[in-house]
Amino acid sequence: SLCGLGIVYEAKGEYRKAIEYQNRSLRVVQNVGDRFREVKVLNSLGMIYFNLGENENSLLSHEKSIVIAKQIGDKRGEAIGLGNLASLYASEGNYHKAITSYLQSIQISEELGDLRNKSIHLGNLGNVYKLDGKHSKAIKVYEDSIDTAKEIGDKRTEGVYLGNLGDIYC
Repeated sequence: SLCGLGIVYEAKGEYRKAIEYQNRSLRVVQNVGDRFREVKVLNSLGMIYFNLGENENSLLSHEKSIVIAKQIGDKRGEAIGLGNLASLYASEGNYHKAITSYLQSIQISEELGDLRNKSIHLGNLGNVYKLDGKHSKAIKVYEDSIDTAKEIGDKRTEGVYLGNLGDIYC
């Protein structure tokens, strides 16, 4: 699929080619009215633009994915879009918006029983609290992230946020 090729090019660091294939995929899914796939492609495009430092394009892609996800009831797509948007806000130093977006994403992930994304977004929220100098809040959400990762056996996420938790105490 075109989207799959875009993902492959993104993984190879060939972002312009990835954008080309994702845009082609976007046109196809829009033409056939596949709104769920449109949300996925927009989220993917948003992350490619983010990786290129094209924050305005990233913002537009993620905002559009969230709007469509809400319209069609795609809660998972909405949560992913909110988490991606939060990463963008955090990278720009807009911690208030990042925190708000992560909290929304965490709530939706929890409602869906999506503990993997909940754990990741909790950890990312901890990163934002840490950057914002709110260490006690960072510690709390890192611990929540670690507990959730343990619950589902996600050693990678558990290890990442154990390391981040340790950094606060250094």
